[in-house]
Amino acid sequence: MFTIMSNGPHDLSTNFWDSDIARGGFVFLSWNHGIARLLVPDTKAHTVNEMLTARHVVVSAATTVQGLEAIEILFEDGSDSPFVILCSAQQCDRRIADDPTPTSMTIWTRNGPAAMLPCVTRRAKETLCLSPWGSTIVRHKVFVPTRTSKSRKKGGRRRRG
Repeated sequence: MFTIMSNGPHDLSTNFWDSDIARGGFVFLSWNHGIARLLVPDTKAHTVNEMLTARHVVVSAATTVQGLEAIEILFEDGSDSPFVILCSAQQCDRRIADDPTPTSMTIWTRNGPAAMLPCVTRRAKETLCLSPWGSTIVRHKVFVPTRTSKSRKKGGRRRRG
């Protein structure tokens, strides 16, 4: 269990980085004043550089074939293989709205905010949507945090299994 305290969307105080979820290599998506805050654990801080190549972020929520809620965070950089994070709804403190919602996302590490990017949220029909906003093109470069993950190879896909 961890806590997040804030005084507005740009002021964050949390013990997330010392929590079991962070030590396990899992991100957490928090919302405050309508702005998304992606908390990146120390073990995944190296992925922030790929996130920073994005022009904007698309956060999609969908139900898996097992009936579980999942979140896809796509860092749209205009390439054929944008960086993507897949996580469970338990790694998010709010339900994603059914209607497309423009907002911003701040990427946080233990050292503070790394960047703020334009962001839109949406409901998708399936997980691994991997489509840029307003498109049906499917691209692949997926990072799925797992407890057994080692470092991700550049340009590759990591699947749990």
